[in-house]
Amino acid sequence: MKTGFILIFFSSLVWFATPGFVRALIAGPAKMEYAVNPGDVLDGNFFLQNDTSDTKTFYPIFERFVEENGEKKFLSEKSDLSTWVKTATSVTLTANEQQNLPFTIEIPQDAPPGGHFAVVWWSTAPPDTKGVAIVTRVGLLFLINVSGDIREGAQILNFNISGLKRFFGSLPINFDIEFKNDSNIYVKPTGNIEVKNIFGRLTTTIPVNGSDLQILPASKRSFTVKWDKSSKFVFARYAAAIAINYGQHNDKTVADKGFWFFIFPWKIVSLVLLGLIFIFVLLPLGIRRYNRWIIKKAREGMPAGNNHDDDHKNDGNDNDDDTNDDNHDDDNHDDGIESDKEPPRGNILNLKLKKEEEN
Repeated sequence: MKTGFILIFFSSLVWFATPGFVRALIAGPAKMEYAVNPGDVLDGNFFLQNDTSDTKTFYPIFERFVEENGEKKFLSEKSDLSTWVKTATSVTLTANEQQNLPFTIEIPQDAPPGGHFAVVWWSTAPPDTKGVAIVTRVGLLFLINVSGDIREGAQILNFNISGLKRFFGSLPINFDIEFKNDSNIYVKPTGNIEVKNIFGRLTTTIPVNGSDLQILPASKRSFTVKWDKSSKFVFARYAAAIAINYGQHNDKTVADKGFWFFIFPWKIVSLVLLGLIFIFVLLPLGIRRYNRWIIKKAREGMPAGNNHDDDHKNDGNDNDDDTNDDNHDDDNHDDGIESDKEPPRGNILNLKLKKEEEN
C-alpha cells in the first residue's frame, strides 16, 4: 500500500436541503493504491480531522473517476470500485478532533481485470439532501489494479522541444512529452531524456515524471521537463532521445529516437571574439601609436644647443669639402708643372718682376 499525506480540497456544488459549510477538514492519506486478485477483501484506515472551532458531522459520498488529458473527471454513478468501498456512514467530530476510521474493500469474484478507480468525498452535506449550496469537501482516492488478463501498451504521442525551436543561444531548454496509456491498468511511467553531443557522447540525462504521477487506462498525460544546467560547456549540435518504462512492474519500454537541435552561445562567442580582436589588433595598434607619440614629443622638447651642434657639424663638413677642393687644385698645379704645356704669359711676367726686385 502506497500512501501520501497530502491535503486535497475541492470546491463544488452539492445538493442538500439545509445549507451547511465546512471551513476546514483534513483527511489522509489522500491516495491509496492496491494490486489485488478477484475475491480479495482489503481492510485499512484513514483519518479525518475537524479543523474548526465547532462540532461538525461529516458524511461520505462515493464516486468513480476517470482521467481525460491528465485531468480527473468525477462521475456520480454508482458502479465499479465506488460500490466496493465500505466505511462509516457519518462521523461527528468536536473542534480540532481527529479520528481514525476503518474501511473495507470487497473485490467481487467476477471483477474485471485491470484498473478501477474511486473517490470518497467527505463533507457536511448529507448525500440524500436536495438544494444547492457551495461546500468544501475532501476526497480520498482509491486506485486498484485487479489481476487477470492484463494488457500493457503505451505510446509516445509527442516528443519535441517547446515551441518547436531548433536553435538556442543558451540553456534552459524545455522538452514536451505526451504519453498515452493503452493498457487496461493504470501506470506510472518513468524514464529519461538523453542528450548527446555531435560525437555521440552523453552530455546529460533528464528524468521524466519525477513526481511519480499515474496515468489511467486509455488516458493521456503531458509532461514538460527542463534542461536548465550542465557541468559542461554546451556548444554545437546535440541529439535528444527518450525512453520511458511502464507497465504493472515497469518492465515495458517505449522509446523515441528524437531529433537534433543546436546551441550557439553567441553572447559568449561574441565576447571571446571581441577579446581576441582587442589583444591581437587594437592593442598592438595602440602601442605603435603611443610609441610614435612619445618619439614626437621627445623631438619637440629637444634643447636649441643640440641644433647648433648640428650646424657646427655641418660647417665642419663644409670646411672639409673646401680642403678637399684645395688639395684637388694643388694636385692640378703639380700636374701643370709636370706638363709639357707652356704656362700662361701673365705668370711668366710676374715671375720676372719678382726676380728683378730681389736683385
